[in-house]
Amino acid sequence: MSQQHTVELDLTPDRMPRTLWFAAGPPLINIAIFCWLAAHWREIPWSGYTDHSWHHVAFRNCSLTFVVFGVFELWVLVSAVAQWYGSPRNEERRARFHLSLAQAWFVALVLPGFTLPINIDMSRTAIALCVTCVAAGFAVLIFFARREGKLPSPSAHTSTWYFDRGDPALFGPRGMNLGNPWQWVLLASGLLLPGIIAFLIR
Repeated sequence: MSQQHTVELDLTPDRMPRTLWFAAGPPLINIAIFCWLAAHWREIPWSGYTDHSWHHVAFRNCSLTFVVFGVFELWVLVSAVAQWYGSPRNEERRARFHLSLAQAWFVALVLPGFTLPINIDMSRTAIALCVTCVAAGFAVLIFFARREGKLPSPSAHTSTWYFDRGDPALFGPRGMNLGNPWQWVLLASGLLLPGIIAFLIR
């Protein structure tokens, strides 16, 4: 006799975690830095640019970095929302969502910490602030990565990706589903969009 499996229907509305509000932080950080650079680029002591006529070149090269990585941060956040609604309801899904938020914050904190001291002659206090941002970015990423790693996941014994057109999930216990066309849309946009924007701005 074949065994019958009973599946309970969960009628609880599927809502995004309240931590979604933290997703607004990384884009705001990039916008604030870009606006500050745009407003003060003539006054900023750019490293290696003694001629004021080259200040525009320094501003363009520095600001372009924040624009490109800002687009990448938005892709990470959009991908996190897509994976949330395209994954089974379990603790692993919430951990992956928080890890994606942590990745966006990592880029938003570490990028200025490395980019600004290289391009601008900064005071020791400003450099110390940049170092603090880098340390905070690594701390956030490591914390949520370790938190996800402690979860018992059935996918630990399977591959990190699979191909199944009949499975509507973007990400599940078996890993990343490359059989879902939207997975390829997300991957392609993450790889191509920052490069296209960088090319158009230049």
